[in-house]
Amino acid sequence: MGRFNQFDLARQMHRHGMLETLITSYPRWKLRDEGIPEDRIASFPWVTLLRSAATRVGITEGRVKRELTWWAQQAIDWYASRIVGDCDILIGQSGQGLRAGKTVQARGGKYVCHRGSCHIRTQRTLLRTEYEKWGVPVPKTDTRVLDKEEQEYAQADLITVPSEFARQTYIDQGIAAEKVKKIPYGVDLTRFRKTGDPDPQQFNVLYVGQICLRKGIPYLLDAFQRIQVANKHLTLVGRLAPELRDMVHAAQASGQITVTGHVQLRDIPRLMSQSHVLVLPSIEDGFAKVQSEALACGTPVIGSTHSGASDLFTDGCEGFVVRPGDSDVLAERLQRLADSPDLRQRMSQAAQARVASIGGWNDYGDQARQVFEELRHGSDASRPGS
Repeated sequence: MGRFNQFDLARQMHRHGMLETLITSYPRWKLRDEGIPEDRIASFPWVTLLRSAATRVGITEGRVKRELTWWAQQAIDWYASRIVGDCDILIGQSGQGLRAGKTVQARGGKYVCHRGSCHIRTQRTLLRTEYEKWGVPVPKTDTRVLDKEEQEYAQADLITVPSEFARQTYIDQGIAAEKVKKIPYGVDLTRFRKTGDPDPQQFNVLYVGQICLRKGIPYLLDAFQRIQVANKHLTLVGRLAPELRDMVHAAQASGQITVTGHVQLRDIPRLMSQSHVLVLPSIEDGFAKVQSEALACGTPVIGSTHSGASDLFTDGCEGFVVRPGDSDVLAERLQRLADSPDLRQRMSQAAQARVASIGGWNDYGDQARQVFEELRHGSDASRPGS
């Protein structure tokens, strides 16, 4: 259910001749340009379409949304368990693959739990602390989701995550290190590339993602307001979460902050290229792909140690890596960039070189292939954390 990076993974497995089927809750008509052969796609969209309809009419939280999300996840898991054929490995998005994974294991195959974030208990702890800090009601925990994910961690032959931060949280929660493999995400270099230059008379700061507490937005707002530079502007691209509406609207009174809402993917490279820096001060984030996308556009990045930034670039070279929840350090790094056009230029050039060295999504696909082949053959040669 959802894209996450599963479609990128499916394309890479198809490139290596390893893809049997992509089982998805996306309707077929939305998948025509995904680069995956139609005869390799199995779609079961009905419950997810109902959930999406609820979102469109404003049901974005509460019991109804929790129930729809839960049953949409169960539906895709049930459907996968019914149609999956004989295969060596089933890769299931976390929360959505337990039944299908058991089905494949019963036939002698392997089950991989694929998760883009840290351990669900660590995630809940980090977010609960953040909500309480800002005096925001903590969202109700669906214990069914918690229990199922932990069952998946135990049942799976392997857990794949995109960053060292995420990987370490599983080890801290008692899962064997050799069971958790890190495979950092790639970037689409055909879509994300430099299309222009920022206005030298301004200092443009960009954020892309959901505008919420999880992404560290209060620290970004505080740091931005404290930097001393003429003609500064902050653009927040994404859906504004209810818990931050009052805070963000108050900050907009300065006239230096724009909230765009949803922006078409084709327009994101232009916004990145026009920005002097992209900031992602996440409290919890397995690996934020917008960071590598910004680097591909020549935009330096300030990311937190919980955003996967440390796995992507070197602190002080292509951008800065900061501690989550520290607006003092974030403001200092922003001020340093604002004060030094030469530093911004060096980081921009280093950013493009760094992403070019990653090799788009192919490096990710090559690493995934190695991990899955070793799992298939019962080898442990991939080494913990490789």
